[in-house]
Formats: sequence, C-alpha cells, structure tokens
Amino acid sequence: MDFFSQQRKRKQVSKLYIVLFITAVVLIDIALCLCSDWVLKSYVDGRFQRYFLISGVFFIGLSISFLKMRLGPASDANSIMKYLGAKSLLDKDLSQKELILKNCVEEMAIASGVPCPNMYCFENETGMNAMASGYSIHDSAIAITQGCLDHLNRDELQAVIAHEFGHILSGDTRINMLMMAALNSISSIYLFGKFLVYPGKKTFRGKGGVYQIFLGLLLMVIGSLGQMFSKIIKAALSRQREFLADALSVQFTRNPSALTGALKKIGGDRWGSQVFNPKIEKVSHMMFCELHLSQNFLLPIMASHPSLEDRIRVYEKKFDGVFPQTRKKEVSPGVESQWLQDKPSILLGGMISPIDTVYAAHFLKDLNLKDYRWLRSKEQLKAKLCAIYSSKNEAVFLLQKKLLNKYLSEDELKTYSMARDFFNKHSYNEKIGIQDLLIPILKKQRHDLLFEINSLLKKVIDCDGKISLFECVAYQIFKLNCIPNKVSHNKTQLKTDEALVIVLSSLSYASISKDPVEQKQAFLSGITFFYRHGQYELFKKDEFSHNLLLQALENLKKLAFYERQKLLAACYKIISYDHNVSEKQASIVRLLGEYLEIPMPISTYQSLLTAQRV
Repeated sequence: MDFFSQQRKRKQVSKLYIVLFITAVVLIDIALCLCSDWVLKSYVDGRFQRYFLISGVFFIGLSISFLKMRLGPASDANSIMKYLGAKSLLDKDLSQKELILKNCVEEMAIASGVPCPNMYCFENETGMNAMASGYSIHDSAIAITQGCLDHLNRDELQAVIAHEFGHILSGDTRINMLMMAALNSISSIYLFGKFLVYPGKKTFRGKGGVYQIFLGLLLMVIGSLGQMFSKIIKAALSRQREFLADALSVQFTRNPSALTGALKKIGGDRWGSQVFNPKIEKVSHMMFCELHLSQNFLLPIMASHPSLEDRIRVYEKKFDGVFPQTRKKEVSPGVESQWLQDKPSILLGGMISPIDTVYAAHFLKDLNLKDYRWLRSKEQLKAKLCAIYSSKNEAVFLLQKKLLNKYLSEDELKTYSMARDFFNKHSYNEKIGIQDLLIPILKKQRHDLLFEINSLLKKVIDCDGKISLFECVAYQIFKLNCIPNKVSHNKTQLKTDEALVIVLSSLSYASISKDPVEQKQAFLSGITFFYRHGQYELFKKDEFSHNLLLQALENLKKLAFYERQKLLAACYKIISYDHNVSEKQASIVRLLGEYLEIPMPISTYQSLLTAQRV
C-alpha cells in the first residue's frame, strides 16, 4: 500500500470536508437570518442590517467556539488525552500488561523510524477500544482501554496498535483533531439556544421574553440539524478511513488473524467496545470501534465505523457473523506468530514491513535486559543524551568528558560512563533509535531543562571543532521534536532543484565506495527521477556542508506528495547502487524522513544489514 497515494487521498478528503463544512455553515447562517429576521424587526430597521448583524454575531461566536477547542483540548496530542481523562504510562510504575503495551508501541515506532508516540490508558474502561491523536508524527499519542489490556493477547494488541499507527502515518489524526474542533463550534449553536430557553431565565420581560424563547427554540432546532449533518459528514469520512487503517495494520504485521481475532473478541464481549466516559463521545470518530454496544439503533449513515462483521469479512470471507464469547486471557510476553518466519519484501515509501518489526523486536529485547532498563527511565536524562553524542574516537571522547566534568554531577558522570559503554556496542542508527524512545519523556520536561540540555549538547558536539554527520542528524531530530517554537533563520533561500541536487549528492558522497566515478554514477541514477540525464551534475564536495544539507531539507518541505515519493525512490536508487548501505546514508535518509514527516522504515535503507542481523 502506497504511503504517498494515501497521503494524497487524505489531503483530498480534508479539502472535501472543508468544503462540506463551509457549505453547512453557510446554510446554517442563511437559516438563522431567515428565521431570526422576524424577532429583530422591532429592534433593527432594514433587512440588510438585520442580516448583517445576525451573520456577524453567528460567525464571531462560531470562531470563538472553534478556537476555544483548537487552542484548548485539541491543541496537541497530549492535551486531548488529558481532556479525555487518559492516564499517561510515563508517570507510573508499569504492570506486566502495560509493559507489553509499551513494548508493542515502541516496536512499531522503531520499525517505522518515527519518534515514539506518548502512551496512555483509559484505566476505568472495561470495554475494548483504542484511539490515536495528534497533528503529525512529531505530535502523536496512542491510548488504549483497560479492557484491551485484560482481554487481548500480544498479537491482537499489536494489531490494534498497528491500526492506530496506520491513522498516524496516513495523516488521519490531523483531520480528526480539526474535525473535533469544527463539530464543537457547530454544537455551540444548540447550546446557546438551550441557554436562552432554560427555565427561570428572565433576561427579557414581557414581549421580549417570548422573543427570547422563540429565538432559543430556533437556535436549538437549527443547531440540532447542523450537528446531525456534521455528524453524517464525520461518519462517512471515518468509515472510509477505518477500512484503510485495518489494511495498514495487516500490512504492518502480516498477521490478519490477529486483527480479526481482536474484532471477534470485541463482538463477543459483554461490554464490547463501549466506553462510559461522556467526553469520549466527542472523539467517537477517532476510536478503534464504535462506542456503543450495538449499532442497530443507529442509521447506517450515522455510524462512525463499519460493522465488525464487514471489517472481519474483508480478511475472512466465510465468517458467519457469530462471535465467540470473550474470555479473560492472560497476555503472554514474547508471543510470536508464524508470519515472522516468512521472508519479507522491501516496502518503499513510508510503509512498515515485517522485517522492520522483527528488527525492532530484537532491538527492544536487548534494551529490556535487566542491566539496561535504566536507559529508558526519566532519571538523569542529561547524562544519557550526552552519552548518545559521545564520540567513539578516544581523543575526542577525552575532550568531551573534560567538558562534562564542569556541567554534570558525580552521579550523572557515572550514568554517562555506563551509557557510553552501552552505546559503543551499537550502531549510530540504533543510538538514534534510543533517542526516539526518550523523546516522549523529554517532551514532558520543563522548557528551561530542555533548553539547558540543548545548550549542553551543542557544547558536546562542538568540543572538537567539527560536526560529524551522525551528530548533525541526531541533534536535528532532537531539536525538531523537543525544542519548543524553534524557527529556522536561514537567510539564503535555495531553489527546489538545487535542494534536490544537494540532498542526492550528500547520499552519493556518504556511500561506502570512495571512488569518484562510482559516486557520480550513483548520483546520476537517482537524479534521473527528476531531470534529464546530464541536466545536473554532482554537487562539488569542497562546497558541501552540513548546514547546507539542513537548508536543503528545510526547502524540500514544500514538495508535493508525488514529488516526495520520487525523492524517496531516487534516494533508494543511490544507496542501493553499490549494494552496500553505509551508516551515513542511513542517517541522511532518516533525517529526510524527519523533515518531510514521512515514516522511515528500517527496510527502506538498511535491508541488507537487517537481513544479516535477523
């Protein structure tokens, strides 16, 4: 399944939703003007003036309501989770089942090459459901109910998590968050009407009181109709995306029986996917399944999700619609499916293949060893991050350690030494992977601490007066995800073709082969995806710098989805030209994905190394 084509579809869907929403708002405004004109006749002369007053008040109120939600609960992934009452898994000691959930989420994050989303749990919900939120891969969170933890085995839990990752990676969560704020503004019309009709309200007296009640009833009717049509639009878009997310879940795990097993357990459970928290009704379109025990009382056009039977029959054609009774089953860690034995294919363009999840599982298994669990704790983050950037060159390391003696305490220095010994056993890209796992913890820290860490990391990197490619990539990923409101101040603007040449040239120079002829041929094999042969030459090596690469990547954010797909194909062509993948090439591709907000699976740039490791 093509990541970029799905992103294009999501953009088209987003535009469609905006058009439909604007249409609904205009129709509501017309209805308000026509119905309220009689009420205001006695107070305002001139029909045009009355229409202008009604429309002005309406749009101001609508905007205030939208912004209140957009800048409040729907401002980012973590805010919406707190608004819904979900409990963060970073702030507590984890049970065995919660550790399995965390392991599943981290596996998917490592496999897809994106920062690990924040993890939450609806602890008091016995129904089986889940949701994802956020505006991008840098701002994402996943929540799951206690019922899922109690009743699903590891494979089924991973299928649900993969479904939610599908929403994040295909851009659905952004649409969902904006949809939530928009629907809240429509519902405010009904609430204002209810406020006017509420018994005992005596703002107006005599004849004015009748006008008040009449206007309130009109607003309630119009608001109810507006909510109904908005929910129909929301439900239609949501149903479409659920089938896509199911398909992505199966593609990520190559285990359709795990997804259908989870859906069957939900269908056969006493509480099903029901959630009792009334606030969650506002995000019904963001959930894994329909919120209610049964959809029979709902009109099909109002259902936010396809029926469980329809979703199961996509992968089990002979399913008879009978759900087995769900029984409580202990979740066993480390359960692996037969699909892990299959030889996976390399998937280009942001999608996760089974080889990625196998790699991630092996990598996380190493980190979960008793001696190394401290690496992922929230204590002494400064020391651990400095250890990630510690040089393997002994002379540079001594300079860095001398610098850190001034800034770290004695305990932090001990942690730094232990962490460095561990990191020296791993590749640069695995060190970036560990930094990805620390990002959710870092995002919860105070801004002053983040800026302090940022300042110290810059000193560590600049210690020897040089910046390696790994340091550049890892530090940029840290800044993009953890430093608030970081704005680029590059004065020189590159053209798109210049930016493409710089990025593809950097990949050519980063190859294992140092033969200039081979580097040039590798570059030409990639640049032909965009331009005719001979139109552009390899960028001069003596003019190349890391700052220039970052500037080019910043410029490429403007690329359309189909151009991003061509860029990834060109990158893959270059790094596979000599049938060897260097650490530097892997780092550049990962940074490219970070700037373009494209998940970078390990198989995209490290298939040969991964296959040997597995």
